[in-house]
Amino acid sequence: MRALPLIPIVVLAGLPVAMRPTAGFLAVAAVAGSLCAAGAFGRWRPLITAGATLTMIQYAFALTGAGSSPVSAAVLGVSLALVLDVSEFVRRFQRATMTAPALSRQVRHWIASVSLGVVAAAALAAVASLVRIGGPPALAPVLAAVGAVMAAVGVGGTVWRRRPESR
Repeated sequence: MRALPLIPIVVLAGLPVAMRPTAGFLAVAAVAGSLCAAGAFGRWRPLITAGATLTMIQYAFALTGAGSSPVSAAVLGVSLALVLDVSEFVRRFQRATMTAPALSRQVRHWIASVSLGVVAAAALAAVASLVRIGGPPALAPVLAAVGAVMAAVGVGGTVWRRRPESR
């Protein structure tokens, strides 16, 4: 069960490499995947978040020169959500014995999350096809990078534990 988060981690880290198969992208993907895997095995969310953030920034760089694809964006978003969800599940229930009905409910939850993510990505892609941003050719990748960084900040804010205030 501890190796379960590796499945979405491989997909998450491998997507930018599939878009731009170069040695540099492969090296950064290896670092990002290693950070995510170390965080999943060490049950430490900041490492998972750092690896996911690195992958999102790498994805934004992969979009420069390559056309964006709604399918790749959906795969990235869904695998990012699954990395966080599956690794959190494994972290919380590391020594628990899971019954078959409990595990099947969790798998149904993951399938529902993937399905809703794909539907949301398809809807956003349909809306995005109606809206075009004018400007220099370098504007779209810059906006994608800014969006990736902002999404990473949002993900980091949701997974970072806040310490209770002392009175």
